[in-house]
Amino acid sequence: MRSTLTGQLLKYLLISMIIVLIIQTGLYVILFVSPTALTGFDGLFLLILYAYLFLVIAILVMYVIWMYKVHKDIHELNSYYPVSAMTSLLLLIIPIVNLFGIGRVHNQIAKFYRRQPSTAHLHKPIVRHLIFWYVLILMMHQLTRYLSANSVTFDLYIIQNIGYLIVNVLILRGTIFINTGLNTLFDVVSKQGKQVIKKNDGLV
Repeated sequence: MRSTLTGQLLKYLLISMIIVLIIQTGLYVILFVSPTALTGFDGLFLLILYAYLFLVIAILVMYVIWMYKVHKDIHELNSYYPVSAMTSLLLLIIPIVNLFGIGRVHNQIAKFYRRQPSTAHLHKPIVRHLIFWYVLILMMHQLTRYLSANSVTFDLYIIQNIGYLIVNVLILRGTIFINTGLNTLFDVVSKQGKQVIKKNDGLV
């Protein structure tokens, strides 16, 4: 599959981000308990900040590339799939459009899996994670705006970090569900020795 290597790289980047957020949250907890406990560790905070910014950019780029390749793989399984690889790319990279584009591509994949007996069980988890992701991203956006405009204590930064930690866990689990579905369907096709996903399957 085209998306296998990219999916693995995305997985490792997300795990790295989760680790960075856990470390950062731990440091904020220490500062919340004792504001002077980490005096002289400014370099550590700067390193974590750089790691965080690098991972944000890397995850966004890798996610778009991975989703493009996922759609290439799906079209190998079903050439009538309604979202082309190029369309998925545009839905994800065009500002404003990507606000609903993310939901569009994930929901369509979930529908496609629902129509295949071997992957039907993945439909609900993908949809649930997508809904939770949207709700949490909206909440975190509002919290980030509040933090940017007000002087706050470390407890709110801890809450913010935990929120983004959950966001990345949701993304990681979502990618695992999608990768699992693709692997399952390609295994089915391989074992059957022919194209087993018919014209209209997964398109409604």
